[in-house]
Order: sequence, then C-alpha cells, then structure tokens
Amino acid sequence: MIRNTIKHIKNRALFIVIAIILLSLLLLTYVIIENNNTPTPQVVQTTTEKLVLPDQSTEAPNPALPTRIKIPAINVDAAIEYLGLTSDGDMAVPDDPINTGWYSLGPRPGENGSAVIAGHFGWVNDRRAVYDDLHKLRIGDEVHIETIKDSLTFIVSDIRMYGPDDIVPEVFDTKGSSRLNLITCGGAWSKTQQSYNQRLVVFTEKL
Repeated sequence: MIRNTIKHIKNRALFIVIAIILLSLLLLTYVIIENNNTPTPQVVQTTTEKLVLPDQSTEAPNPALPTRIKIPAINVDAAIEYLGLTSDGDMAVPDDPINTGWYSLGPRPGENGSAVIAGHFGWVNDRRAVYDDLHKLRIGDEVHIETIKDSLTFIVSDIRMYGPDDIVPEVFDTKGSSRLNLITCGGAWSKTQQSYNQRLVVFTEKL
C-alpha cells in the first residue's frame, strides 16, 4: 500500500515536471515568434552628406524689360526704345521724338543701380517731344515704368542741370539701391553747335 502510494506520488511529480517543461517550451516559442514579427528599427541618416541645402549662391532674376513710361504730373505716356552707344561713344537717342529710350547697357529699371531713360526736348518745327515738360517735375512726383510683367513706381528725389560735356558718373552708376534717372536737353539752343547748352537730369528712387 505504501509502495503504491509512493509510486503514485512519483508519477504525479514526474507528470508535473513534464508539464512545466512543455509550458516553458511553449512560452519560449511564443516569445521567439513575437520577436520575429516586431519590425526592425530603421537607422535615420543624419550626416550632413545626406542633407540637401538650398543654393545660397543663386542670384535673384533680373527685373522684366521696360515697355512704357508714365509721368502723370506732366502727362507723359510713352513707349520705351532700347538704346546703346553711338559710334562716338555717346549714349544714343530715341528715333522718334515722342518715344523715350532706355540705356540697355546699364541696369534695368527696378534693378540695383541707376537705370537711365532719355528723351527729346524742343523738337524742330514746333513738333512736340516727350520730355518738353520734364523741367516742370518736382521732388515727390511719381514716375511709373510698365514692364512686360508688372509696373514699377519711382519717386523724384532730385533735379539737376549739367553742362553738355560734363562727366556725370552718378547718372549712370551701376551700384547701390534701385534708381531711375531721366535725362534730356535743356537751357538755350546753340545755332553753332546745333544743340542745347545744358542737360537736365531728374533723379528718382524706387518706391
């Protein structure tokens, strides 16, 4: 009887041990399966070689080409021709007295530096010229430039008279803020020179 009892106890203990081992194996198998199903963390590249930085050297595009000039104070609304230099090295002038001419070898209106737009004054046979009344402008008057894309506004900041042979680098300055200078003849007519004895320059600053 005792032997049977002991044998029964040993069998139960063996059964329990086997059950524990099986449960442990099942638990281990579950853990392994779960680990395999967990996504592997991705390594994020943070080195500077992988970063795309904006190009700091890219310059802003040039302003659009000018097409018309409007000066409300003296009722000017004129087309703009594109001018270069004459064979003598002087700035060319518009072909038509009612047109103006932009010095296209310098800055464009709206670009840094001084853009220059010339026009005729006192045309022959009493024919009206575009800048006949330019001398009537006053500081604070507005000058509007229409381009192929938009419109720019400049404010008159100074008005000066120069001799016909004066060297005026400030009129054609290519540096500094955006300016627009209007230039025409002025003063008295010289029959011997077939020209006026002065030059009128209206300086403006971009609004």
